[in-house]
Amino acid sequence: MGYQTVFRRYEKKYLVTQEQYDRLAAVFAPRMERDRFSESTISNIYYDTPDFRLIRRSLDRPVYKEKLRLRTYRTPHADTEAFVEIKKKYDKRSGRANAYAWACMGKLAAKLGIKREEVYRQYIPEIGDNYRLVPYVNGQHRDFIADLWSKQGLGWVTQDCNGGYLMCFYGSSTYNTLQMGRLINLIVQDCKEQGIETEPESTVIGWLSKWKPEERGV
Repeated sequence: MGYQTVFRRYEKKYLVTQEQYDRLAAVFAPRMERDRFSESTISNIYYDTPDFRLIRRSLDRPVYKEKLRLRTYRTPHADTEAFVEIKKKYDKRSGRANAYAWACMGKLAAKLGIKREEVYRQYIPEIGDNYRLVPYVNGQHRDFIADLWSKQGLGWVTQDCNGGYLMCFYGSSTYNTLQMGRLINLIVQDCKEQGIETEPESTVIGWLSKWKPEERGV
């Protein structure tokens, strides 16, 4: 059994019609040969912690994220070759602002003696215009909605408004530039109060200019 510790793969995926595929195949045919995986079924099993920490972290679009999976490139049987992979991804597009926020929250967490995720969640209700009101029928229904909502990411928290409504807050991966700026300002303010060094404002503004939010789920 062989293994490879590190490899890099760069992919660009395109959706093509059957006609486009046939024309491309004709161009490739004189220059390339099909390998044993050219027509195969890819099967994946992704692993996570009991509280779904990996997928929740991934949905919050960190600069760096990883997934643990078992993969086969054909219909799996008892003797099928399988690969245990740690998939790692680094997001360079809007990573600097996000990385800075998480680095500062990590320093705050160490200073306060709490988890970084807990620091993060405390800021979410203070951002503004980052929630939706969801009605619930009873306590059981409320808890079900809250649990379902929280599975979308670390920052997807809820607050009971009473009166039959739940405030469901979106995580920072959905924030526009203004909202992300508010989050970082809140973090920086607390860092300064704790004597933690922060980056110049002009530098942070430059990072924010490259911020690209994801679409919100509804």
